[in-house]
Amino acid sequence: MSTGGKKSLQFYATDGKKLTPSSKSCQLMMQIKSVFDRRFLRICGLT
Repeated sequence: MSTGGKKSLQFYATDGKKLTPSSKSCQLMMQIKSVFDRRFLRICGLT
């Protein structure tokens, strides 16, 4: 896993616990990013 992926995972893990709206942002980003990066969908799915 690249450093960028690790950063995203950490961000969503923290953001997901503190802010619930992050799920909405994650869902939106998932739709856009999933087309370019399938790993992003996996990161969002963990939260």
